[in-house]
Parts: sequence; C-alpha cells; structure tokens
Amino acid sequence: MISIMLKAQSEIWISGNVYTEVEGKQVMIPFATICVYDLTDTDKMEYFSVSGMQGNYYLKPYNYKKQYHYVVSAFGYKTKEFNLKEIPEYMDGKPFSGNATINVKMEKCNDALTPRIKKIVYPLAGLKKKSNAKYVVDALAMLPEIKKDGNDWIDSSTGESVCFFLNGTYVTPGIYTQLKVIPLDMIVELEYYKLPEGGNYGAVVNIHLSVGQTCKAPDYTLKENELIF
Repeated sequence: MISIMLKAQSEIWISGNVYTEVEGKQVMIPFATICVYDLTDTDKMEYFSVSGMQGNYYLKPYNYKKQYHYVVSAFGYKTKEFNLKEIPEYMDGKPFSGNATINVKMEKCNDALTPRIKKIVYPLAGLKKKSNAKYVVDALAMLPEIKKDGNDWIDSSTGESVCFFLNGTYVTPGIYTQLKVIPLDMIVELEYYKLPEGGNYGAVVNIHLSVGQTCKAPDYTLKENELIF
C-alpha cells in the first residue's frame, strides 16, 4: 500500500485544454499563456505553460499538495483567473495517479477582432536543400524569421522571444535541450507563427516530427473541474 501511495504522489500532474464556444461548438485556443501563482503570494509564479495547437497544455512536475491561483491569457479573449484546490491522493476510495484535467473556457472580448497570425511552413525537403544540417537544432538556424541570441531564440524582426512546440505541444526548457540530438530526417516540417504584439512571445515555431504523438482536439464535451474555486 505504501509503495502504491508513493507512486501516486510522484505521478500526479495537470493537463487540459484552453477553449471557447462558437455557435454551440467547442473551439480550441492555441498560444494562450497559463501562469500559476502561489495562492497566498500572487507575485510568486510557480508554473508556466503555453497552450498548443489544439489548446492543449500540461504542468508537469506539479506540487499537487498546494492550492494555486491561475491566470490564463489569450489574444482576443478576456483574461481568466481562478483558484485551484490541492489534488486529492484518493478518488472514489482508490489511490489516484495521472493527470488531473483542468479545462479553461475563455470568453471573447466584445470588441476584439480575430487576431492575425502569420504562418510559414518549411518542409523537410526544402530544409535539406539549404544546408547539410544533421540535427533539428541546426534546422532552426535556417529559418530567417528567428535567430539565436546567446542561449535564447528571438524573432529576427522584433527581438521578441520565440516559443517552441514539438508536435503541437509546448516545449519546456528542459525538453528543448534534447533537440540538439534529434536527427534532421525526423522532421516532417517546421511551422513558423508570427504572433500579435503584446504577448509573452513574439513567435512560435512548431517542430512537426515523423515520430511521437501529435496533439488532437478533444472529441468529447469539455467541463470545468470541481476543484476550481
């Protein structure tokens, strides 16, 4: 029993989708920022993520024994704030492990126009013609829209930070280091998205690989978790 409890405690995290409703249909919202703060000190940010191509996001690792204050922002939508209770270790009388699903429904700003997001696609064949690069990180250097600035990547035209997705899901800094060893031939294409001004990032680059899972929109009705207060 003790080993089961320890396993549960080490494998609890947060995931979900950021979305809105249009004419009764769920529409996923990419590029939303999810900032998670200490409940008693809302100046102290504990976790950060960005919703992927299908509004998908996750927070892992996650200290589920604490309560937090969430702030979710997306272009053209009202900022949403809510609090989240600690995640219980037992559900329905059984040890709980896995992801606690926290979906976030956004409301469109009344006067907001649909934000214009510029997209450019770079297929593998074109990248191989430009260079003898061997790894994914080398391919990123071929994109004229972004450039390296010390240890960071920035938008070439604005100097704003660049966010990376892998198969449509936000890449944390820890995962980013692995791009240095992923072979170039595993790329299907690189997708560059120029974001509107005023956000945390100026652009997003989605690295679409031929392996691994690609994010998909939920085929079920999303609901708000009862742990939200």
